[in-house]
Amino acid sequence: METQELLDGLSETFLWEIVSAYIEHPRFLPDMLRNVGYIENKDEIIQKVDDMEIMDSEEPEIFDSNTENGRISFGFEMPFVMIAKSGEEQLLRITTTASGQCSIPDENAFDWSAFDWEDMDKPELLSHKDLAEFSEMRFEEVECDDLSVE
Repeated sequence: METQELLDGLSETFLWEIVSAYIEHPRFLPDMLRNVGYIENKDEIIQKVDDMEIMDSEEPEIFDSNTENGRISFGFEMPFVMIAKSGEEQLLRITTTASGQCSIPDENAFDWSAFDWEDMDKPELLSHKDLAEFSEMRFEEVECDDLSVE
């Protein structure tokens, strides 16, 4: 199987879920909101956030792949809308695009064809998240709505 063919197939399943799960971590919130100056009490809100959930996204666009030392490295870009919460309280709605670098084992280091990625549910896909290594993450064109304002 060609590298690009493998990446194209995985982008609709495995890569979509692992990129989503990776960026849903609150540690990325300060980077996401770095250039957003119009949210009052931004630092205070960031401290309250204990959960983030992607509400809508497109599958990641994969580009600039290369294979070296048993790994396929590639760039990706994924637009999404995320809700940042404290408990059940929704604090922020963030619309942005995540872009970064990731790598997975190549076809010689891991038998990708041994799994039916399209038939796996989210927990099954995420059980293989250790196959992916992220080396870079950026958030571009960030828009944010403060949902905590009453």
